[in-house]
Amino acid sequence: MSNVKDQLEELINRSNSILAELKNEEPSMELIRETMDRRATTIEQLGTIAAGFRIDSFTDKQQQLIHSLFDRFADLNEKIETALKTELLQSREKLTSATRQRKAEDKYHVLEKPDISHF
Repeated sequence: MSNVKDQLEELINRSNSILAELKNEEPSMELIRETMDRRATTIEQLGTIAAGFRIDSFTDKQQQLIHSLFDRFADLNEKIETALKTELLQSREKLTSATRQRKAEDKYHVLEKPDISHF
């Protein structure tokens, strides 16, 4: 039981770290990727541990604790997914804006009469 509890707590901690990094103004995608990789390893370890036990072999209190920890992990996972989608949309917007700006600057410098249709 303690191995399962420890692994779920580790998943929650790693998920909290990812979410905290995503809330930064300029999140480090490298740090997020590394933490996600470590989290995946923890999930694999939990799967190995879980394959060796039956939930009905635990007391009701232990089962409630496992369910509670798993629910916290699932909730954090949803928040991470939402934050990643938001970050992706913001990155796309920045890229689109930068591309539009570069095209406009290129045309401005190349043409005698500037083309400002990109704005």
